[in-house]
Amino acid sequence: MNDDAKTKAELVAELQTLRAENAVLKQQLSSQQNSDSAPSDLSVQQEELLTGFFSAATQSNVGLFIADADFRYLHINQTLADINGYSIDFHLGRSVAELLPDLAPTVTPLLETLIQLGQSISNLEVSGTTPSQPGVLRHWLTSYFPIRDQHDRIIAVGGIVLEITQYKQTIEILRQKEADLRTAQRIAHVGSWHWDRSTQTSFWSEETYRIHGWDLSQPPPQDADLERLIHPEDRSLYQELTERASAGYSFEADLRIIRPDGELRSIEARVEPGIFNGQGELVRLFGTVLDVTERKQVEEALRRSEAALREAQRLAHVGSWSWTAEAGVVWSEEIYRIHGVDPACPPPSSAELTKYIHPDDLETHQAIYQATVMGKPYEFDLRIIRPDGEIRYVEARGEPGVFNEQGYPIGLFGTVHDVTDRKRVEEKLRQSEAEIRAILAAVPDMLIRVKKDGTRLFISAGSLKSYKPLGQLIGSSVYDTLPPKTAAQRMIYVQRAIETGNRQVYEYEIDIDGETRYEEARIVAINEDEALIVVRDVTERHRIEQIKTEFISVVSHELRTPLTSIQVALSLLDEGHVNPSSEDGQTMIHVATEGVDRLVRLVNDILDLERLESGRIRIKKQSCDAADLIHTAIDQMKDLANRSRILLEVTAPPYAIQADPDRIVQVLTNLLSNAIRFSPACSAIELSAEPIAREKDSFLCFRVVDQGRGIPADQLERIFERFQQVDASDSREKGGTGLGLAICRSIVQQHGGQIWAESCLGKGSTFYFTLPVLENIVDGNETHFTD
Repeated sequence: MNDDAKTKAELVAELQTLRAENAVLKQQLSSQQNSDSAPSDLSVQQEELLTGFFSAATQSNVGLFIADADFRYLHINQTLADINGYSIDFHLGRSVAELLPDLAPTVTPLLETLIQLGQSISNLEVSGTTPSQPGVLRHWLTSYFPIRDQHDRIIAVGGIVLEITQYKQTIEILRQKEADLRTAQRIAHVGSWHWDRSTQTSFWSEETYRIHGWDLSQPPPQDADLERLIHPEDRSLYQELTERASAGYSFEADLRIIRPDGELRSIEARVEPGIFNGQGELVRLFGTVLDVTERKQVEEALRRSEAALREAQRLAHVGSWSWTAEAGVVWSEEIYRIHGVDPACPPPSSAELTKYIHPDDLETHQAIYQATVMGKPYEFDLRIIRPDGEIRYVEARGEPGVFNEQGYPIGLFGTVHDVTDRKRVEEKLRQSEAEIRAILAAVPDMLIRVKKDGTRLFISAGSLKSYKPLGQLIGSSVYDTLPPKTAAQRMIYVQRAIETGNRQVYEYEIDIDGETRYEEARIVAINEDEALIVVRDVTERHRIEQIKTEFISVVSHELRTPLTSIQVALSLLDEGHVNPSSEDGQTMIHVATEGVDRLVRLVNDILDLERLESGRIRIKKQSCDAADLIHTAIDQMKDLANRSRILLEVTAPPYAIQADPDRIVQVLTNLLSNAIRFSPACSAIELSAEPIAREKDSFLCFRVVDQGRGIPADQLERIFERFQQVDASDSREKGGTGLGLAICRSIVQQHGGQIWAESCLGKGSTFYFTLPVLENIVDGNETHFTD
């Protein structure tokens, strides 16, 4: 067997054998030291024996030498001569220092110590280089012993040298391979173990320790202790697998384990067939443990996703189908429901499917088939006939198929959307157009139907005073009949409503017959090219709001100082600086303190809002980094989030914006504060920002997503108005004044941006606001972190 193929155990055994031979050789050499007292013919015989002994050692690759008290070589065998790189004759009479300058600093002190103490030196490892192989580091196992005369005086030293360089290299290779194995197991999350009958114990690799969360300094758990790590529901399976392994059979199974810290992990356990001795007794088992927790989680998420997809298809009445060469046609559950076919039946073939198609739509069905096999996208409306005779309208869509190199399809996919209700609604809408026109005529607001390019298609003036005769307005462009600034502003909101699908609301001034009027425009998209504008005269509302603003300003300034004094006084009582007279008094003090705190917050918010809207707080815009603003807001809110056990997930892109940093941080902290207060414990809140383009302008859209109770659709606009809250009890239970979002809206609008909200009851809300982005100052590197 070659040394590279020897196991570590074999190498160790060989080294032990060599060491034993070394001891025997040393004993034989030392027995020669009394030869001076023997007759001369006996000396000749001993010399012959010594020569033969040196020759035999050479055949065993063992190096031998005898040197005088000055460490000059007297005898040396061929093995050691070859190691040193000189002939035997060249050695004789020369010292170790002369022949081996690299090793002399190590060997000479050893020999000197040996002569001084008269004690042998056994099994000492020596490393260095020799002239036989310059520059190559070699290793030897050496022993040195004194040689004495008949008067017990040391007259020479002997030495035995075993070359162990290859052994050391093999050991290093084994050590590196073991390290590589540990690294590979750690990367792959695969641990190994083996059981030995001689010790009745198991041995774990480091990765097996990590997978089980077990302390590396402790021995692996055995028997009952190991079984306790198995999930209770999997212990019966574990016992069956243990019995199978004990019988020498292999297995592969999934189990759940419970770490000492309580964490649940999923593993895939494998065991190879056991090793048995001649008596049929199991002597060794080997197995692996693969951590498949993440895979199990992904599989569970996939199952939930598939279930969610089925539910989404059912709710949206959208079914899907696919075709592959291996599986053929596969229908989703919703396609079966749309066609009124039992899901237990296989999908119909292409020929069978035609019986479900309305006779007048067979050409459309044929066009769908041709587009499918040619790999082209398609979208068609057609009618189907269910087995019970009911006619349904469907919208069939298909994506380009997947084809092989020969041009044959190998994968096709499409959807079928039940649009019967939509078709019926469209028909009813056509029938009721006359009624709608009559209703519109009775609406007091001005209604304008306008195209995306600004052309008016319809106008109902209502009770509003028109600045032009209606006959001149219909068919004309807003650019031709409105002041340039007013027209440009209107078209921005029209295009925004059409592009986003969100209702747009704004107010503006307009002069009609020399009188300044205030109007509110609400814009909703009708289709991809048209929008409906509802114009309402809000001049009187503006007058009332101005009066209200002035009133709030005066009252707030008058109330702030006395309320602050009351707060301080009650706080002193509440903190025990002044002893309350009774328990009821203490309770009232707490109630009063909380009331005062709320009044102070209310006054502060009223003042901030009034100053923002009146222009007395100036927005000091400057170039700033959106990522810095987000980080600042997170730093201010993380303590509140931690107390509420809320996780903040943040994506902070380094976009340069022109804004007042303090005010934008105020908006972010207000939105985050609301999200935290209305989110359940142990949920997550996302804060992110991403660029969006509108016409020629670029904006940065900030987004705050929570998992709270949600906001009713009819209140998504109102919550940005003053003193508006979803639930009146929120101000008592959650805190707040009902002015925070109004302040946010005022700040964002003064920056030239927009703020709005979207929500789904029971799932959470998303608040958005936009700010203009400075051009050409974006490096594209985002910061992602979780606090």
